[in-house]
Amino acid sequence: MGRTIERLTRAVRLARHNPALLAEMAGATLSRRSVSHGRVRRLVGGVLMEFDCDLGPLVRAMHAGRYEVAVVHRLRRLVQPGDVFVDVGANVGYLSAVAAGRVGPSGEVHAFEPVPRYHRELANLAALNPGLAIRANAAAAGETKGTARIGVSRGDNTGWNTMVPGAMDADSETIEVPVVALDDYLEEHGLAGSELVVKVDAEGFELPVLRGLRRRLAAAPRPRLLCEVSPDAYPLLGEDAGALERFVTEAGYRALSVDTLQPVRIAELERITDVVLLPA
Repeated sequence: MGRTIERLTRAVRLARHNPALLAEMAGATLSRRSVSHGRVRRLVGGVLMEFDCDLGPLVRAMHAGRYEVAVVHRLRRLVQPGDVFVDVGANVGYLSAVAAGRVGPSGEVHAFEPVPRYHRELANLAALNPGLAIRANAAAAGETKGTARIGVSRGDNTGWNTMVPGAMDADSETIEVPVVALDDYLEEHGLAGSELVVKVDAEGFELPVLRGLRRRLAAAPRPRLLCEVSPDAYPLLGEDAGALERFVTEAGYRALSVDTLQPVRIAELERITDVVLLPA
């Protein structure tokens, strides 16, 4: 009953503030595109992507166009032709494909995915689209350059991989991966003055990722960000629930709802939530 009321409340809010997203979500629910197994290719916003549907239900949802509809909706409005898009926690590259279709041949996509089996899919996306600048980095992002341990799910949740200590369950494996600081990476690749959009989906490790972008957040043109926030991760990192909100505020940014662009208090979030971070 509680979930039904929550969905109805969201629908009413979207009808008022973002009817276009409400229509997109309804269309995704009615989508008949379905593949249960194997590899299949389709265009994602004009970008060719190959989906390994045997990887699990998240990849099948991507192929069907039912994956994170609100995030895709907002991403397509944040990213403009010619932009540089940075995808932290790119997984198999679905949102990188969405962004590549927006930035076009004049823009660039720099995607980071440290888990080898998902990085292979990301690299394949780049190979399938030689006319687009898609760089698939086999690395994680963090506060400083180095190496770290990442927990990788053995189950069919392809997105549940995290560098937050103690966050993984017993059905996981741990591997060591390289870590880059985004400030250093952007400077090394000559992207300091680019129009930048950054997506962070690091399963609770978003604050270290953003701390590694501190210099760029203060420099013009200031980046636009789309960030998944996982409140339960902060105690495991030795932080309190308001640490990210304080960092965002001190950096001169404000947090907004992905759905409606209404203000969001990060410190009051109780569940995993996607937010837009824009210069205040």
